[in-house]
Amino acid sequence: MTDFTSCEVCGIRFGIISWKRFCAKCNRTCCRDCLTGRLKDAGGNYSDFERVKICSDCVVAESTTQSISIHEDLELTGQINRDLRLELKEKILALEKFRTFLLQISTTFGPNSDLFPSSDSVDNGLDDRNCDIGELITKCQDDFENMQDKIRMMRRRYETSISNEESSRSEIDRLNREIEIISTERDSLRTALSHVDDLRHDMEDYKQHYLEVMRDYNDLLVRCRKLELLLRSNHSDRTDLSSVLNESNYQHPRNANRRRFWLFSSCCPRFFL
Repeated sequence: MTDFTSCEVCGIRFGIISWKRFCAKCNRTCCRDCLTGRLKDAGGNYSDFERVKICSDCVVAESTTQSISIHEDLELTGQINRDLRLELKEKILALEKFRTFLLQISTTFGPNSDLFPSSDSVDNGLDDRNCDIGELITKCQDDFENMQDKIRMMRRRYETSISNEESSRSEIDRLNREIEIISTERDSLRTALSHVDDLRHDMEDYKQHYLEVMRDYNDLLVRCRKLELLLRSNHSDRTDLSSVLNESNYQHPRNANRRRFWLFSSCCPRFFL
């Protein structure tokens, strides 16, 4: 069981002179001599925000932790330095290779190369080679600028073609809409023409029927005129006709209808149909 009457660090008993205090880190009971004032911020680190007191054991443990952390940081720094030295060595080797490549370009395309036999010979000093490389780089830059101009021109042509394609697509859509409207009107005209053909056939039928009626009418008119002439030429026949008509009224209705049919059939051709 923990004894709260004495200091847990040095073992001194608490009294009127030596009061009981607590460590801010491990919460053990300590005397005044075993506590050390430290500054602690809101995040748990010691700083200038709030002064707290911790025991000597916690101070030693904290110092040991800080020493270990510093040692680890030193080891990590050494590893970083070694990696940086290795990377720097690789960069230097790459620069040497690039320098060798530039010297080869200068030897190949310089004034003293076989590509320029008519050129005046110059010293093969490092400055001359650097000058040749600079001119070659300038020429490459000019070629690159020309290539950029060509790319810009091709881009403008491409944008123009895209714009023309969009305009053509809009025109095609407009023409398709007009074609749909014309197709609808064509279907309407076909329907109207079909209706007109039906009406024309009906008119032809009506005309044929009208001609037949007129022909029957003319035949009937001729027969009526013949009958009228016949009645005028013979007065006795008129009397006989009157007697026949009167006699038919006193006979059987069916016989009377037959006689009327026989009488009018000679005048109207429609009864023969």
